[in-house]
Amino acid sequence: MKYSPTFRCDSKCIMCDSWRLKHKENELTLSEIEKLFEEARELGIYYLTINGGIGEPLVRKDIVDILKLAQYEGFATNLITNGLRMNHDLAVEILSTEPFKLHVSLDGATEATHDRIRGIKGAYTKTITALKTLCEVKKELGVHTRIHTDTVIMGINLHEIVDIVKLVESIGAEFLCQPILIYPSIVDLKDELWIDKDRLIELEQVIETLKKLKRTRGVVLNTNKHLDMITNYFKNPDTCRLNDVCSYLLMSLTIEPQGDVTTCLQKIGNIRNQSLISIWQSLDVTKQNLYCQKICINPCFHLHDQIVDFFYEDIVLPIMKARA
Repeated sequence: MKYSPTFRCDSKCIMCDSWRLKHKENELTLSEIEKLFEEARELGIYYLTINGGIGEPLVRKDIVDILKLAQYEGFATNLITNGLRMNHDLAVEILSTEPFKLHVSLDGATEATHDRIRGIKGAYTKTITALKTLCEVKKELGVHTRIHTDTVIMGINLHEIVDIVKLVESIGAEFLCQPILIYPSIVDLKDELWIDKDRLIELEQVIETLKKLKRTRGVVLNTNKHLDMITNYFKNPDTCRLNDVCSYLLMSLTIEPQGDVTTCLQKIGNIRNQSLISIWQSLDVTKQNLYCQKICINPCFHLHDQIVDFFYEDIVLPIMKARA
């Protein structure tokens, strides 16, 4: 389950359209979130992403309380943040809730590239400081949270991807990446953001280097399958699928800040009007949904074959690192 606690954001990323739009207020209250999490566990949901893709979770002053609720319910919780609001005290509070993974958005190995992508001067310095602080606090507390980047591969940062990996490894963090998705609202930037055919050889070289770093250093969390999909996605996004059948509707729900429950295709309810359980039970997963051919990277990149990756990240990678 993905839960976005807010649409509000303190970044202005060039590849995102959320901050360009006007959003309603009236976010879910802490008591409503508590009820949502209780019902999600009743449904058997285990993997919870507190999503920073359409807003910055740390903008909410009660974000630590939200994480405590997730901890109480026993979720494997992912928190995605841009790191701009992170400090030592907040890092202690967040990591004390023992999230499964903490993603920090880093899209450049240099200040110029990262700040340009994020639309905020000084973002690079704050993000690097956040990563260092989180890694230090992780050691202080002795927790096992995986701290890694959430890096979007695109035309204007392709030349720095390998340097990002080396940078985060030097800090003590890990690396995870995904390709850019061109939304209609940013289509005028496609020439700058997309990786065209004339740069596919460069992309393939970067992907092969990431595979090598994963194999030899254990710092890259993407599986080889996902890395290959990134190359295939830029070659032809129309045909890039992890499986012939889209399993998104069978595996995932998204909860928006005001309680709307959505799939990739439509709004299917609101938890303020009915229970999450009744919404899920009313979902009609049709053949049309399962064989959807829309250009999409959900769940192929975002769900990451979770059970397989849990094994890879929790068992295989530590063994590889111990041998390095």
